Amino acid sequence: MQEMLSLVEAGQVGTVIVKDMGRFGRDYLQVGHYTEIVFPSMNVRFIAVNDGVDSERGDSDFTPVRKNKRGNCCRLRSTKRCIL
Repeated sequence: MQEMLSLVEAGQVGTVIVKDMGRFGRDYLQVGHYTEIVFPSMNVRFIAVNDGVDSERGDSDFTPVRKNKRGNCCRLRSTKRCIL
């Protein structure tokens, strides 16, 4: 992850593709910082395949909710239940 972010900051990455938002990071605030501030300012396209997020098409109003629910789900998994 750190190496990828270093490449982004060096301008060597044009697109970041992840399986879903939870794979990019578990910390809601950090994920939001990168997907909504850092990547757009560096013209980096962000795609989360399973969540249907593609920064080139524009972020949907539900992306922050999905990020938050994924974070809650990850925390709840330690108790063997996940309620969305």
